[in-house]
Amino acid sequence: MSQIPGTQLPPPPPDRPGIPPRSSLGSSLILIAGGALIALGSFLPWTTVSAVFVGTVSSSGIQGGGDGIFTVVLGIALVLIGVMVAVGSRNSKGLSIVAGLLTVPTLLIAILDYSEAHDRVTHLTAETSLATASVGAGLWTVIVGTALAILGALVLLGQRATRKGMSKGPSGQWP
Repeated sequence: MSQIPGTQLPPPPPDRPGIPPRSSLGSSLILIAGGALIALGSFLPWTTVSAVFVGTVSSSGIQGGGDGIFTVVLGIALVLIGVMVAVGSRNSKGLSIVAGLLTVPTLLIAILDYSEAHDRVTHLTAETSLATASVGAGLWTVIVGTALAILGALVLLGQRATRKGMSKGPSGQWP
C-alpha cells in the first residue's frame, strides 16, 4: 500500500491487556457452544419408546437422578470457562487445561450412556414388534456438544502452546 508523500499513518492501537486475540475468542465460542449443547441435551430425551397401547414414553438424562445431572454441571462449567477465556481471563492457559480435563468425564458418560441406551433399544425391538425404541435427541446433543467442547479445548491449548513460543510483532500486536 503506497503512502501519500507528507502524510503519516496513524500509530497502531495500544495493546489492550485482558483482551484475547481473535483466535482465542473463536475457540472459546466453540467451547461455550459445546458446553451449552451438553447442558441442553441433558434435559432432552435420551431414550424414546413407542408402544401400541401405551403411546410414546421418553426419558431424559436427568430423570431419576441419571447421568444427565453430571452432564448439566459439566456443561455449565465448560460454558463458564469459555466465557472467562473469551473476556480475557489472566489464567486462560489454566482454564484451557481445566476445560480439556472436564471433557474427559463428559465423553465417558456420553459413550457409556449411548452404549447402554443402544443395547436397551436393540433388546426391546428384538423382543417385540408392538413397540419401537430409539436413542433420543438429547443423548445425540450431548455427544455433539462433547465433540465441540473437546475441539474448543484442544484448539485453545494449541493456541496457548503456539503463542508461548512467539513474541508480539513490532507494533506490539500478535502476528
